[in-house]
Amino acid sequence: MYGLKDADIDKVAFALNVDAYAIVGRLVKLKEWALSNAAGGWGDGVTKEWLDWYCSLPGLAVAIEAVTWIAIADTGVRFTAWLDEIVRREATSAATIVRVNKWRTKQRNRPTAAQLTDFEFWWQSFPRRQNKVKAREAWRLLDPDEELQAVILEATARQSKWEQWTREGGKFIPHPTTWLRGRRWEDEEAQAEDRQAGTLDWMHEHGVE
Repeated sequence: MYGLKDADIDKVAFALNVDAYAIVGRLVKLKEWALSNAAGGWGDGVTKEWLDWYCSLPGLAVAIEAVTWIAIADTGVRFTAWLDEIVRREATSAATIVRVNKWRTKQRNRPTAAQLTDFEFWWQSFPRRQNKVKAREAWRLLDPDEELQAVILEATARQSKWEQWTREGGKFIPHPTTWLRGRRWEDEEAQAEDRQAGTLDWMHEHGVE
């Protein structure tokens, strides 16, 4: 019963001169406390006096130690009778916590419905649509409000007409993820031309056509 032998329950009941059912009721209460509070099966700071008080039965601690259900030490009590169950429950709880934390992280990293809608609207306006997954993540991290979204959309429409974006079939249009992470909506055309010139110089220097 409750992981304990009926014969041992009878021994404890006889030692304390009480009914076996009275022992069982107190064991249920004590086990629930141990499962919730005794990390690794160890009740730090627990004394036999406290156990007797908690279970409302003087002498109980000594009696259950005699049948090796607990081991009393100077610094606490080891709940040997339920040690395996306590450790098993703790392992299960730890695994559950890991799963829950992973789920929460995934939920935090998932774009909201509003973000997805706003992103799709911008994505369709951007002339180079490559690596959508990374671009969506960059948008989620940026999380632009309505004012910034308006600035981004206006800059996209304006920059789409720039010469460096239209020449050679759009070869030099930046990747959308790079554009978002670099806050390229803040570019002026002259700045973009300088940046493009530097890129072309690097390509020429390294023999990249």
